[in-house]
Parts: sequence; C-alpha cells; structure tokens
Amino acid sequence: TIITSCSLALGVVRIVLRRLCSSDGQHIRRERRLLCLGLDGAGKSALLAPDGAPAPTRGFAVRSHPARPDWTFDVCEVGGAAHLRPYWHRYATADVAALLFVVSVADEDRWAEARESLESILRFLPTDVPLAVLANAVGANAHEVDTARLGDELQLSRLCSSPGSGPLRPHCIIACAALGVKSASSGLSEGLEWVGQTIEEVESERV
Repeated sequence: TIITSCSLALGVVRIVLRRLCSSDGQHIRRERRLLCLGLDGAGKSALLAPDGAPAPTRGFAVRSHPARPDWTFDVCEVGGAAHLRPYWHRYATADVAALLFVVSVADEDRWAEARESLESILRFLPTDVPLAVLANAVGANAHEVDTARLGDELQLSRLCSSPGSGPLRPHCIIACAALGVKSASSGLSEGLEWVGQTIEEVESERV
C-alpha cells in the first residue's frame, strides 16, 4: 500500500541519516536491517520492546537495537496474524541482513504451523541470509528451553539446506524470555550478538 511504501521509505532515510551522524570521531557503528517474524502470540513485541509492554503489532513496527561490539540493528517486526502472513514476503527486501523468527515454547500445538510459515518466508530470502530462531519462554527461565527438540520439530536442518550440495543457511536457536515490563529480554542480546558475528562472516565471503 501507499502508506506501507512511504513508511518503509522514511525508515530507509532515517537509517541513512543516522549513519551519516553516528561517528564519534573515531568509530562508526555498523547498521543493518533485520526482519522479525513469528506467529501471533509468539511474543515478538514483548521481546523487542519489553519496557513499553506494547500491544500486539497489527501491521509493522521498526525498533532500533544495539549489539556488541559495534552493531545497530533496525528490526522490522511484522504482525503474525493469519491474515497478515501472506504479506510477509513484501518485507523480505534485498536489504534484510538476517531473519529473526520467534516461536513460543509454551505453544507446542502451533509448532507445525510455525514451521510451515517459516518455510514459506525462507523461499524469499537468499540462502546465505542468517536465520536466528528465538525460542521464547514467555516469562519462564530461558535456560530451561529444550532448543534441540524445538529444532527437530521445526525441521531446521531441512529448511536451511540448499538445493544440491550447496552450503547450509547459517542458523541457530537461541532461548529467550520476555520478562515483563521494565525488564530486559533474557537471551535477546546474545541472539543479536550471534547475528552480528554471522552477518560479518557472510558479508566477508560475498566480497
């Protein structure tokens, strides 16, 4: 739509302007755009903006997140309701450096649905674009999440394989927990740090 196109264009302008002004005289932070998807109720908004206790995203929202050592990620979160998922691919633009896919650990009955949605969007992203699955424990202890079992249920090895004998898509599962209002999201910073390291490796191989 016109509104969506204008909003995305303004987001790009904002990123460019911040890049021009982000130098501290010695170092410039590296900026990339990430896409964050997941089914409705997976906890995307709570993970990305815990301080604000946001309502579920009905369209899309862009939030800035720093990551070590010198990354700033503009994370575009798109609503996960069933009527919005057919439009996810419109946000899988050429400037997306990585995909964050949030899955609710507690909602096991929808893991198959999450797998189908993930498989659908991966078709629109180059095979070297990293995938970070954020296993959201939704307020529980992130260390109790069985990431290996979730990976098997999502069939990540199959979804991230390339046709023929090509390399696997870079991917990982990271246990996270949206801890509530005015609390940090446990595991998110580690996930973004992995994303930054992997983006650096991917981009060095493209040169």
